[in-house]
Amino acid sequence: MKPHNYSSCELPEHESEFLNIVCIDYQCKNRRLLCSYCQQDHQNCKIIPLNRFIKMFKDQIDTKNLEPLKQQNLELSLHLDAMEATLNESQKFFNNIFYQIKQAIHHAKQSLNQMTHSDSSLLNYCFILQQFESEPSHNNFTSLVSQIESFMPNPDSFSFTIKKIDPSQQLPLSDEAITNLKIDVSQFQSATKKFIKIFQQLHGTLQKSISSLFPQDLSELENDIQPFNNVQTIINEEQVLQLMQIQDDSMPKQLQQSTISNIPLKIVPPQNDIQQEKETILVFSEEKQFQLILGGQTFTKMVYMNQYMICGIVGSKFYMFDISSKDQNLQGIVTIQNDAEFTDLAYFNTYEQLGYIYLASKKGNIFKLITEGEKNMKIKEVLSRSHSIDKPGFLQIQVSPEEEQLYSIGEEMIAKVWCLQTMREVKRVQLQEPATAFHVDWKCLFIGGNNQIHIWNQTMGDITKLEGLEQRANKILTNESKLFVGLADKIKIYDKKEEGEFLLFKDVSFGQICMLQIIKSWPILVISYVDVKQVEQVGLYDFTETKPPQPLMEQSASSCCAIYEEQEIGNYLALVQKMGLCLIYKMEQEVNNDI
Repeated sequence: MKPHNYSSCELPEHESEFLNIVCIDYQCKNRRLLCSYCQQDHQNCKIIPLNRFIKMFKDQIDTKNLEPLKQQNLELSLHLDAMEATLNESQKFFNNIFYQIKQAIHHAKQSLNQMTHSDSSLLNYCFILQQFESEPSHNNFTSLVSQIESFMPNPDSFSFTIKKIDPSQQLPLSDEAITNLKIDVSQFQSATKKFIKIFQQLHGTLQKSISSLFPQDLSELENDIQPFNNVQTIINEEQVLQLMQIQDDSMPKQLQQSTISNIPLKIVPPQNDIQQEKETILVFSEEKQFQLILGGQTFTKMVYMNQYMICGIVGSKFYMFDISSKDQNLQGIVTIQNDAEFTDLAYFNTYEQLGYIYLASKKGNIFKLITEGEKNMKIKEVLSRSHSIDKPGFLQIQVSPEEEQLYSIGEEMIAKVWCLQTMREVKRVQLQEPATAFHVDWKCLFIGGNNQIHIWNQTMGDITKLEGLEQRANKILTNESKLFVGLADKIKIYDKKEEGEFLLFKDVSFGQICMLQIIKSWPILVISYVDVKQVEQVGLYDFTETKPPQPLMEQSASSCCAIYEEQEIGNYLALVQKMGLCLIYKMEQEVNNDI
């Protein structure tokens, strides 16, 4: 019987002897497994039994972590297999969907072409007549005459009858049907744009995650595949977005720029960018100003819904304004009265034609509104249903569309996370003091307090502190790499490092700060403050430089500012002063030709 795990010698003259000896002589050029006959060729070599060799090898291996290592490898393999399976299924799904859509478009174009060029269609008659009118040639005359069904000679006059237009060859078109198609196409394009952006973000995250596990020199397979950084995108995103642009005749013409304010700001390109020959600047130009009719009150919060619409809360009222209107005094196109004061407002849109508004009330509940449309926006659902999420008092909310979650902090001093779909609470954390500021980004909740900020990491579940603020945190903002903390008279700027660490980048004093906002696509903060000379002004602060803020206007914007940043549409800044005067600035990138 063959002993367990012994192989037989492959040499025929050795009569299938078992290979149970190992040659391990370092000088031997033919180290191998040996049978009893093979040993004769290795008489001068160091040989040991196979079992002893295995034991010696095994003794040098630390097997303590073997099972966890096997489990890690198994989990990693399962994750990679799951990703690969998801990609394959997604590819099949999208290929099928794209094929069906392309086929539907192809058939629709064929039908349109057939009906348009049918001999008995109205469009064809008009086309032939137009050709003859513009060029009365023999050929065009023949084509026109061929559409005559009969001639009716009359001694007094000459007449003829053209062929009847076939109703079956006319498309059952209506303005409503065309408008609906336009809306559907716009929604499809907007959803596609957002899908591309989300997929690019996920691709970058996965790329970073895989690269952290497998360094580049290990993951490249002998030039069989290209490393991540060398893979070129087959389809340029800009080309895709350009193809998806629709010319809309109803779009308001660009307003003439006012000469009241035209303030360039120097933008320093990132260090990893190619140095440009000319300096890039950001130009703010006042596009329009108008009076919001707010009943003598002031917005406590305002947001851009799109390039045409803003909304905000004033006491117990919610307003929506069409800022594309040419009127100097704007009434709200939507005004909603509540029985309690609104304390906070959050908005996001799934695509340009549909949006969601969340209103927080002093009763500790929230209301959800659904908007439809873009320029002529309407409310689909009013305050018919509310969700009680905290006890009465000041309630703050934030919404994360990507995570499909709503975050709240109220009088109970509990930070809560809610599912947007069901409005059920999914997690919470008890606070030790009232929240003075509240912000959500990087899958973290930043909760301001006295001299410190609590950072609740939603992925890890842990809470860390950022201490040493010296004052109460009144405002918290973020961009891709920095954390901004607004205090009573200064702004602290931190660099985000790995493992959730924040290092102080800059500490800048401004006087009494009334309002703080960030332009995310540029290194600029918008600050409303009262300086040491008690002068109220709004400044634009480039935090990459040491220069003081450049003044935008010499009046305080109170606590209300909204910023709209959409590369394909335009970038806008809206400021509302204490008495409801609203100023809209357009932000444009230009090349500074003065240097």
